[in-house]
This record gives sequence, C-alpha cells and structure tokens, in this order.
Amino acid sequence: GAEPGGGAPPADAERAAEGLLAEARAAYDAGQLETALGTAGQVWTTYAGTTSATPALWVGARSAFALERYEDAKRLAESYADRLPSGSDARAEARSLVTLAEDAMAPAADAPAVIGAVLPRTGSRIMVRYGDMLLEGIELAVEEAERVQGRPVRLVVADDGGGLRTREAVSDLERQGAVAIVGPLLPEQLLSAARARMNSQLVLVSPTAPAMPRSLPQLYSVSAGDARGAQALGRYAADLRLPQAAVLYLGTPEFERKARAFAAEFEALGGRVRVSVPYDSGTTTFGPHMEQILAAVGAPAPAGGEIVGRPAPDTLSGDAAGLPTGGQPFALFVAAPERDVPQIAPQVSFYGLDAAGVQVLGDEAWAGAGVRRVVPARDLEGVIAASYLPPDRSEGVSDPAFIRLYENRYRRSLTNPLPALGYDAANLVLQALPSRRLTPEALAQRFGLLAGIRGATGLLSVRADGIVRTPYLVMIHDGALVTAPEPWAYEAPVPTSAAGAGSGGGR
Repeated sequence: GAEPGGGAPPADAERAAEGLLAEARAAYDAGQLETALGTAGQVWTTYAGTTSATPALWVGARSAFALERYEDAKRLAESYADRLPSGSDARAEARSLVTLAEDAMAPAADAPAVIGAVLPRTGSRIMVRYGDMLLEGIELAVEEAERVQGRPVRLVVADDGGGLRTREAVSDLERQGAVAIVGPLLPEQLLSAARARMNSQLVLVSPTAPAMPRSLPQLYSVSAGDARGAQALGRYAADLRLPQAAVLYLGTPEFERKARAFAAEFEALGGRVRVSVPYDSGTTTFGPHMEQILAAVGAPAPAGGEIVGRPAPDTLSGDAAGLPTGGQPFALFVAAPERDVPQIAPQVSFYGLDAAGVQVLGDEAWAGAGVRRVVPARDLEGVIAASYLPPDRSEGVSDPAFIRLYENRYRRSLTNPLPALGYDAANLVLQALPSRRLTPEALAQRFGLLAGIRGATGLLSVRADGIVRTPYLVMIHDGALVTAPEPWAYEAPVPTSAAGAGSGGGR
C-alpha cells in the first residue's frame, strides 16, 4: 500500500522498470495477486520517475482490490487517476475503482441482493436434468456466500422452458430486481437473453455455453474455452529448446484459437511450427494426419497441410526447402475435446511418432481425471499438459474442496461436472456483489475486476476476452499428474528410427 516515491531514478532504470511491470502484469493475469501487488510496488517505489511507474499503480490498484485491500486499492487508484489527463477513459475507470472501493468498505445493505437464474425447469427430460444439476451448484454458491459474507441473498429461478421462454424469463427476473443472472445454457439462448435485457449492463453468466456471442456487452460463460493453456505450452516447449513442432487440432473456432496461440508463442521464442493439421469432428482414424505430421518434421517435403512461420532456425539441419532431414525431436501440440483424446493418444505411437522423437503436449482435456481413467497409462506416459487444477487437486471431477462441500450437502458422490459449473458461475456473480450499490451497473464494474478466484473448476479471473483460468503445467506419469519438469531437468525424446517409418508399435 506504499505511495509512489520521489527522486529521479538512474538513467538506465527504464529497462529494469519495464521488466518488473511486465512481471507484475503477468502475475496479475495468472491470478497471483500478492506477487502482482508486490512487484508493481517495486516499480513505483524504486523507479518512481520511469514511464512504467504510472501503469504499475493501476496493476497495484486492481490487485489490491481483488485481494480485498480496499484502502490500498482506493489510494493507488487515486494516485493513478491524478497522473492521467482529465477527461480520459483511463482516468474515469480509475475513479470508478475508487468509488467501488469506498462502497466495498461500507456495511452491506440490509435488503437481500437478488440473483436470477435462467434454467430449464420444464421441457425435455434431459434439459431439466441438466438444470437440476446446475441448480445444485448455484444453491451451494448462494449458501456459501450468505455464510461467508454475512448478508442475505435471494435466488430467483426463472423457467426458460428448455429455450422456448428465454426472453420472458429474463424480463421476469429484471422486474424482480435481479442485479445479475446465471444462465441460460446455450450460446443461442445467451444471445436471446442478452437482447431481452432492458439494461444492457445486466451481467449474464452461462455455466455451459461453449461459445460466446461477442456482439453485446456483459456476456460471459465459464465453459467457453480460453487459449491460456495453449499459450503457456508454447512458451514451455520453447523453454525446453525443442526446435520444431507440429499441431493437431479439431477444426472448430475454439480449438483453432488454441492451435494459433500455441504456434504464435512457440515461434515468437524461436521455435518453428512445421505443420498445422486440423481434423473433422467424428474422426476416429488419424493415420493420414499422423503421416502428414511425420512428413513435415522428418522428410524432405511436407505431405500436405499448412506450413506456418519463419525459416527453420540455424540449429536445425535441413534440405533446400528449409525442412529437417530427420533425427530432431519435436513437439506435437494436440488441441482436442475430451471425447477425442482416447482415440488420438494410442495412435501417436501406433503411427511411429514416438520413434520419431515426439514430445506430446496436450490441452486441458488430456489432464482430466476422466481421460486418465479411460486411456491406458502407457498411452499417456510423459505427456505434458495444461491443467485447470494443480496435481494435488486433480483426481476428481472438480476441486476437492467443492467435492467435499457438495457431498456433505447432498449426501451423494459428485460424478458429473455440471454442479461445479453452476457453482462457479454463481460464485463469480456473488464475489462481485457491491455492498450498498446494488445495481447491475455497479456489479458489472466489480465483475470485470475479479481475479484469482478459487472455484470448483480452477483459478478463475475475468478479462476482456471473458472468464479465464490459470493453467498449471503438468506431466502425466503412471496415470497421475505431477508438476512438469523445469526446463533444465527435462530430457528430450531421442528418435529411434527414421521419421515416417510408422512403427505400428505401442508406447
């Protein structure tokens, strides 16, 4: 909570301050709020006269707010605002944070906060069942919020009739004073609900929509995949000094976004993505895809696919086409839904990629407990993946703390992820409740500042591109997750035969 210091810094301080500011921003993005606040503080105290000092105040203000250190958040936001031009958007945003901090320090309103939920309570049996499981998690979040925050919350559930009455459900909840709504379930319903709002600042958080309509404000989903894990894996592959990579991904926008994020990060740090191969939904035999990858990483010319990136680094031996002639290990990043991993994993070795020196890097689906129960351990051994949960909390369908909470409340085992998604959607809304300014506008402002919230499905934060989770890099060993090795301790795979031979053997 220190104020910016005085005095001119050394002439060479700009670079040091820029580095610390980048570290603070990265820590904030990862939900590491204490680190973000402390590192930002180093910038404005040690390097007060640099160009990084002012933006560091804003990182510190948001970190302090997320840590519920509202006095510090107010002071830092005021200092930041004072350094900005009058009338600028950034100054107005800082002043809004000051107001939010003042509200957070006030006693909570006596009147209950009204939270709405749009769920199928009638209609098809399966949709109603989904609604039942989501509602279990939502009700748990409300009970926890009342216990921890010591304030009343009124949950109002509106029936959307399986999507037939979505607009009417939203209108009904607005009339009852809801300051935010959990639901509805599907992207098309979310868009319909957004258009039905009288107040465009009313936050809608879907537990299950896999894609997000971007045309309207204040729409979120805890199930819309983000590319942070893919980006982290691209950076890690470069840190491992794997000289080349290939990418295999389901050809939908969500997984294409992950593929591009991995490739961009890997190549920005000096690697070379040789080929990027999409596959169609429903594919079960990946022979052509694996052969295309082998050709790109180990033969004089690619068998097809899209070659992306710059010329191969000088460290690679290659022919006139700039492609390696073989003998080099390579990363294979696979972005695939959970249902496809049991098909893909065994075929990596069957088609000879193991023998060619592959290091498989998988997105979050590879680390899931369900995949590890279904896929033989030998077919996952050594895979490095991004996980939503750290190794010590990764053996169930959600965070163990939520599993205990659920099973104590409902007296049955948690075997489905839907209650956890309902809990996280509602919990984020409840974490953003203002103390006294119980309006959709105030909640929307607070919602956008959420960071480092431990939820049932991971460590969640809200960013401009939606709800994101902090990735944990893990390695699969004997069917369990362990922390991925430090780059200096990593042993690269050694090719045992010419790439493209197709050993057909098991791992």
